[in-house]
Amino acid sequence: LEECRADLTALYFSFNKKIHQIFEVSEANNDVIYAMWLIHFRQGILGLALYNEETKKWNDPQAQGAWVFTNYILDKQKKGIEILKVDLDEEKNTFNIVVNKEMIVCYGQFIVAELLKNIQIWKCTGDSESARAFYDKYSDVNEFYLKVKKIASENEIPRRLELYHNLVMKEDKTLELVEYPETYEGLIESFVDRYQTTLNKDIYEQWIRYETDFFLLNK
Repeated sequence: LEECRADLTALYFSFNKKIHQIFEVSEANNDVIYAMWLIHFRQGILGLALYNEETKKWNDPQAQGAWVFTNYILDKQKKGIEILKVDLDEEKNTFNIVVNKEMIVCYGQFIVAELLKNIQIWKCTGDSESARAFYDKYSDVNEFYLKVKKIASENEIPRRLELYHNLVMKEDKTLELVEYPETYEGLIESFVDRYQTTLNKDIYEQWIRYETDFFLLNK
């Protein structure tokens, strides 16, 4: 529930013009609001890949929070002037996320404000029963979105590697950029080059220190 509350707070304040002024965003420009909502909807829908339909459990709290928000919007939005639609094409095994920018501005903030208020009340009063009932209800995934989940799972992109290149100062005091391939081997090589004076020694000392623990865990 806390993951959902944090996201809702960000979305609620996305309408705040004073915050827009701080970042020099034009009051007439709703692209910032649209981008924030689209990112959260996308996270909620693609995050369905982390839902286990057999156990009806989520493997990631952030993905669950994003889905709860997305599912709530799907339930509370007005028919005919929807904020969010998902067009599923089973023949092509794909789907499109369609977000109506005008409707977000028109009444999206009011939906978020109402939900954020309820969550704050449940939290402040310790009303765990109401909070759990709400969260369990909107954590559920119906048949339509199980089909979307299947497509999202089949097309899931592997997590990117956080690979950092190195700068090396040459003898003539000029800098040279040393690049590495985006592989696990490249990641290890970049760390070894960056900490070449101490890395091997530090790793070896940690291995000696925890060697017994590692073997116990393997058993």
